[in-house]
Amino acid sequence: MDDKEPLTGFKKFAKTPYGFAVGILIASICTIILYYLNVEQTLCGMGFVLIAGLIYIIMKRFGCDNNKKLLIVALSVFVIVTATGMFAFSIPNVHANDDWESFDSKGVDIQEMEVVGKDLNIKIQYNGDIDVEKITAIASPMALACYNFYNYEKRDDVTMTADGNTYTVTIPNVSSDNVLVYHFSIYEKNAEDPKKAKEITKDGFYLNGSDSAITKSAFMGNAYFVSLSVLLFAILAFFMLRAAKNLEATRERMEAEGRLYPKGYGRCKQCGTVVLPGETICRKCGTYIDVPDELRHKKDDYFQCSECGAEVPADSSVCPKCGASFDEDDETIIVEKKKEE
Repeated sequence: MDDKEPLTGFKKFAKTPYGFAVGILIASICTIILYYLNVEQTLCGMGFVLIAGLIYIIMKRFGCDNNKKLLIVALSVFVIVTATGMFAFSIPNVHANDDWESFDSKGVDIQEMEVVGKDLNIKIQYNGDIDVEKITAIASPMALACYNFYNYEKRDDVTMTADGNTYTVTIPNVSSDNVLVYHFSIYEKNAEDPKKAKEITKDGFYLNGSDSAITKSAFMGNAYFVSLSVLLFAILAFFMLRAAKNLEATRERMEAEGRLYPKGYGRCKQCGTVVLPGETICRKCGTYIDVPDELRHKKDDYFQCSECGAEVPADSSVCPKCGASFDEDDETIIVEKKKEE
């Protein structure tokens, strides 16, 4: 018996190839938004779990119901989100801040920045209002970049040499063919609040080599962080699909053994409570359970109502469907007829 309801509206569209593609697009857009908001960094590891769960919820609605579709979703979302992060965010963000000549933050104006051999020479002019005790600089190779987030090698600050309001420093052992991330820290002399004794400028980028260094950092960063969310989604979806398959197999076995009604007849039409074979009234709301005769659980301890034909438990004096009353003689006659048949 095929008791599945025909698909209509959204459910019908979601099962089509076009609907599946739309689902992948929606999942990718939502993932892009979350990475743009740095959710994976703000919530640490839970951010990746949140993104993976969102992808799963969306794709479950759009018919991701087998391992082949699961693989298509994982690869598609990975490619779309990674490429968007690289070319729409990471690379443009570096280029927007790689002009040291226009650097102006916290009163720091860069006069010179140049790599000589393996050393980076920096000369700045401080035009701020702080009574400066010292200014330090740091320049470290960028490791990874993902959307608006990037990280770099941790190095110690180097104190700059002062000459009036001009400060110079040589930072040694700068990696070649890499993107350098730099900033400056201004320390206030005799500050009243030690916690506010230091101001840090914004980060700038110095391209020490070709554009391929930016592309490399952007690809590695976006691919790495996006793959974590996609991998978690794939693991979650795989085990959920496996659990659903096992559950369906168990249900089919129980239906064959007569322990469950087929789909479409296993719940009370009035309140939705699960109904087991042999039950004539809903245990929750008391509504009569009406199923086709061929699905009824065959047993001897019931009789048939002479008024409406409904099943009535042998110890009942009232029909659960029409409310007709029975006496012991009526019940005995019907039970005997049932047994004779």
